[in-house]
Amino acid sequence: MKVSLRWLGRHVDLDGLGAQEIAEALTRHSAEVEGVESVFEALDGLVVGEVLDSAPHPDADRLSLNQVAVGEGDALPIVCGAPNVAAGQRVAVAVPGTVLPDGTKLKKSKIRGQVSMGMILSERELGLSEEHDGILVLDPDASVGGDVTTALGLEDWALEIDNKSLTHRPDLWGHRGIAREVAALFGRSLIPLDEAPAPAPGEGWEVTVEDEEGCPVYAAQLFEGVDNGPSPLWLRALLAAMDQQTLGRLVDATSFVLFDLGQPTHVFDLGALGGDGIVVRRARAGESLLTLDDETADLEADDLVICAGERPVALAGVIGGQETGVGDQTDRVLLESANFEASSVRRTGQRLGIATDARTRFEKGQDPHQAAAGVERFAWVIDQVCEGARRIGSPVVVGDAERSRPPVTVSLRGDRLRSVLGMPVTDDEAADALGRLGFPVSADQGTLDVTVPPARAGGDVMIEEDLIEEVARLVGYERIPRSAPMRPAVPVPHDPVSALGRMLEDRLVLAWGFSEAMTYNFVEASVLDALGADALEHMHVTNPQSPTAARLRRDVAASLLPAAGPNLRERVDVRLFERGQGVRPGGSDEPVSVHQIACVWASRSGRGGWRDEPYARAQALGLDLAAASGLRPDHAGVILEEGAGDGAPWFHGVRSGRLVADSGWAVRFGELDSRVAAGLGLKGRAAVVEADVEVLAAAGADPVSYEVPPRYPDLRVDVAVAVPESVRAGEVADLLAKASRGKAASVDLFDIYRGEPLEDGLKSLAYHVVLRAGDRTLEAKDEASFLGRAARAVAEVEGEVRQ
Repeated sequence: MKVSLRWLGRHVDLDGLGAQEIAEALTRHSAEVEGVESVFEALDGLVVGEVLDSAPHPDADRLSLNQVAVGEGDALPIVCGAPNVAAGQRVAVAVPGTVLPDGTKLKKSKIRGQVSMGMILSERELGLSEEHDGILVLDPDASVGGDVTTALGLEDWALEIDNKSLTHRPDLWGHRGIAREVAALFGRSLIPLDEAPAPAPGEGWEVTVEDEEGCPVYAAQLFEGVDNGPSPLWLRALLAAMDQQTLGRLVDATSFVLFDLGQPTHVFDLGALGGDGIVVRRARAGESLLTLDDETADLEADDLVICAGERPVALAGVIGGQETGVGDQTDRVLLESANFEASSVRRTGQRLGIATDARTRFEKGQDPHQAAAGVERFAWVIDQVCEGARRIGSPVVVGDAERSRPPVTVSLRGDRLRSVLGMPVTDDEAADALGRLGFPVSADQGTLDVTVPPARAGGDVMIEEDLIEEVARLVGYERIPRSAPMRPAVPVPHDPVSALGRMLEDRLVLAWGFSEAMTYNFVEASVLDALGADALEHMHVTNPQSPTAARLRRDVAASLLPAAGPNLRERVDVRLFERGQGVRPGGSDEPVSVHQIACVWASRSGRGGWRDEPYARAQALGLDLAAASGLRPDHAGVILEEGAGDGAPWFHGVRSGRLVADSGWAVRFGELDSRVAAGLGLKGRAAVVEADVEVLAAAGADPVSYEVPPRYPDLRVDVAVAVPESVRAGEVADLLAKASRGKAASVDLFDIYRGEPLEDGLKSLAYHVVLRAGDRTLEAKDEASFLGRAARAVAEVEGEVRQ
């Protein structure tokens, strides 16, 4: 948002204050000023000239040859085509070498055989308006050779304020609000607003508000004898500082009120409005409105509209209708100055894609008291710019601003203020700061009872901490002394689940080369369908960002797997993992969260990719994560099962498995089902692993301990044992460890096989056995002895060592 210093000076005395000083003060205490610029910098270099003589051009009927004095040196010959140039005038002149506001660099020229050493400028060439029928004639007292900007009284600076720093301050979206801040910061008083002329006798306009929630206050005022011609220069200059195009006196007057008070207003052409009264209501099915920007808006039931009788003529708080817009022939208007509910304006504006200055202010939450103030301010400015205009009858005001925004009183304790700020601010200083900001204050034994003015009572200042912030920013944050925070240092409680999750993340990144992905918790319906998980029970989001993503993921893999396909199109080998929460329905519709790590390892065949054994890769990764957590298949109560089990339809039906502990599955692993891969657009084979971190943390059996590195090398022996299906893998591992006579450093299951040449009812279990002796290097004879004892040991469970 821009702020004009000339405009600001209408509300507060800026004598002795520079633009940069004001900008720095506002940035430190109120809102961030991003830049300061000269408003009419483009007029630099233009000078005031005096037309000494004006004669017809000897070779052109519509041109004149003028002698123009510009302060120094001889008078310049200038050829001009304007019909109103005359001797004795003070005019705006551009001499050769000057750059005009439109970027044109003026040169010495010859026009119809006559030398022209400059240009006498019109308002359009000065960038002040589109008027170019004649030159701009300056005040006869303008100093010849002086700056045109000074002669026109246009010296001005614009402050560019960051809009984000004003989002919570609707009172600062007009010059009056900014002036209040400046007055408070520099210890000055606000200048009272000019009084509008009293209305002429007459009847008001009938107004009916059917939706009081959407329109708490609506004020209407009739004006007659108006003229929509060009606005005077002072008004056009102020609006130019706001980058606002001038559109005639009536619209310019509404723009003045908007940028002056921050209150949007709108004028209806009374002739086009008809004789029906104003009705504020919600739109009806099938209604539409041709807006001022020449677009047809199809209305919905949630849109608040202004109607002339039954006919919609404006979108409340957003934009007016073209049918009742003012034009050159308008001589009677109805002014609207209302307050509209912020969310209603925002929804309509967003749906239709209409961005206006009015919408920007209404959707911040305007003070309803501003509606009546807007009428008075418009009445004053229209009286200044439109001779003969008069308002008829008292303004019609429907609604109660006091009821819509009742007074708010908040107590501020002096001790609490000093404790929070950590600096010695007295109660008197706090009362003075709040008083300068417009907060009436009464003191009572160390407590300040503060009345919040209506402009700040819309949610901005509601509690004691809000008042503390107001005091702090006004007395200056720089006064807060630098000191270490005095708070008890309490160690963070140890969370074994989070600690284990972080450790497994490190293992995936460092040992296996995975990259972390971060996905959304809600899942698209199309993804659930592709995963085959559409029929599973999910928690639903009541206000989803997208209607198709209204369900929360049950498992982290449901949102990670769709990321593999796009990455695989760019790379041959993709390894992604994510640690996060899955959410499932619990009893009485209470959600139950699960802490999981999901991994997907996908590859394209050929050119460095792999296509074989995704199951083996998944199994190795899954058992490694379990082992890192202290959980192995040979532990008591731990079962290695075929198949991923229910609730994970994305796994291959056969080439998958899981490790189950007492509290549930700890790890499940396997190949991604080919139909799921096709549905996700993943052109390749993928290994998938899921780990339940909470189950792993609860079931992990190996304590952290220190072990002296072995002095002598290990002897690794691979043993395959055929045993009946009923024999558990852990039982066989125990027998092999016993057969080693204390020399087994580890016994790890690495393969399970069923099928030929094994007989029905048998399975093959393959183990890596690491033998180690503390006093010597083991030899081949030690391996042979171990295998002999192993064969005798597994015979106890009707098994045999396979050759």
